[in-house]
Amino acid sequence: MIQITDVVKQFDRKVVLDRLNCTIPEGCVYGLVGSNGSGKSTLLRLISGIYRPESGSITIDGQPVFDNPDVKKRIVFVPDELFFLPHADLRRMEQLYASVFEGFSHERFNTLLKDFSLNPKANINTFSKGMRRQAATILALSCRADFILFDETFDGLDPVMRNLVKNLLYREVIERKATVVITSHSLRELEDTCDQLALLHKGQFIAIFADFESDLPLFVGNFNIFASIFAVFGQKCCQFRNNCGFCGIRLALPLGKLVCRGRFARSRICKFLCFLFLFICLITILTVIHQLAHRRLGSGNDLNQIQALLF
Repeated sequence: MIQITDVVKQFDRKVVLDRLNCTIPEGCVYGLVGSNGSGKSTLLRLISGIYRPESGSITIDGQPVFDNPDVKKRIVFVPDELFFLPHADLRRMEQLYASVFEGFSHERFNTLLKDFSLNPKANINTFSKGMRRQAATILALSCRADFILFDETFDGLDPVMRNLVKNLLYREVIERKATVVITSHSLRELEDTCDQLALLHKGQFIAIFADFESDLPLFVGNFNIFASIFAVFGQKCCQFRNNCGFCGIRLALPLGKLVCRGRFARSRICKFLCFLFLFICLITILTVIHQLAHRRLGSGNDLNQIQALLF
């Protein structure tokens, strides 16, 4: 289990992560979604022990990560910017990883080479962006680490390779109880992949979703994710100093806020976005009520019972 407690990280005087608190359970796929500069990559580097937080703590199974080789050998981290030895091929990289990770499986490595159809003797510098990402994935999964961290996991991969990587990650979790932490800018991509999902914005978690099992929480969760995305990206449409005269209000939701300020003040675009948001709120409330009514009444279709429940 990864425990993140009151973590603060800053570079120079800029606070990148501000008092983060999070628990990542063992044997799950945990997703991090956020805008550019939200702190996703920094958080992965803190978890892997590359960075040291200014304050707070990050522990794995109760042990601190930073400057702890016994814990670090259980972690494999694939960064967004991939690095390979100059003029190296996959066989040379296999030797390098095997010298670092005690649990490196050469059998697993050869199996993955066949799955991805990569030439192990080809110079990695000649690979395309997607092929380099595949090579990094092969090396990471061959390490048989307990904690697998991927930054921008599916960047550059075509749909077929994305599905292959997803299935491989599922197998790691099911067969070895590994913990996988992945980041992406694509909310939909991670929502279909992860057991738990966290939204990170300006160094803080604005929402954490831990249940995608039951139908009702799934719908409400999707709605809250939608609302949170407005909180993350809604300000992109407006940079004007004054609040929007039409919708300079804050519509608070259980998770997430819509803050419309701006540049499109009193414009048709601004009004349209407000009405669209309110319409989605109304549809969501009616849908939740309908599902609650259906659960309470079972499979019955008695109109009088439904009216009595609603009114």
